[in-house]
Amino acid sequence: MSVLDDKFAEHRPKIDALCKDDKVIREIIGDYEELSRLLGAGPSVDQIAHMRSSLAGLEEEIMAYLATLPERAEKPQNE
Repeated sequence: MSVLDDKFAEHRPKIDALCKDDKVIREIIGDYEELSRLLGAGPSVDQIAHMRSSLAGLEEEIMAYLATLPERAEKPQNE
């Protein structure tokens, strides 16, 4: 299970499809995954607070990005 599945399970197919063609969402997702991994590595208390804040901001950014996309982004590309 990936870190994306924890927060974005219901949006995972849409995210995967978008990441194939969209550099912006690919970079946002990459940042989210990297911060999640770093958080799991046992950083200091100050680093944890900063990372959690950054993750929350990235979560909002991902959801905002998903909300602005047309319905076609949710459909499999072979349809």
